[in-house]
Amino acid sequence: MSGASISAEPPPAAAPPPPSDSWWSRNGVALLFLLPAIVFLGVWVVYPAIYTFFRSFFGQSGFDNFVGIDNYKTLFTSDLLLTAIKNNAIWVAVVPRS
Repeated sequence: MSGASISAEPPPAAAPPPPSDSWWSRNGVALLFLLPAIVFLGVWVVYPAIYTFFRSFFGQSGFDNFVGIDNYKTLFTSDLLLTAIKNNAIWVAVVPRS
C-alpha cells in the first residue's frame, strides 16, 4: 500500500425540499410577527382617524345633528386657522435651526 492513498467521496447531499406554492407556507411566519403591529396600528391610528373624519360631519350634540361640510366651511373661513398655519410655519422654520 505504499504510494496509494485511500480517498473517500463525501456523501451525496440531500435533495432540497420541494418548493411550496402555498402563500401561507411562504409568508405565514412573517405575518404572525406583523399581526400584533397591524392590530395596534389599526386600533390606535386608523380607526380614530376614520372615526374623527366621519364625526366631523356632525354637530356638537352628537350623531343626531348632521351638518355636512359646514364645519369645514367655518374652519377654512376663520382667521384662527390662518394664524395657526403661520405659527406652525414659524416653528418649522426656526426651531430646527436652533
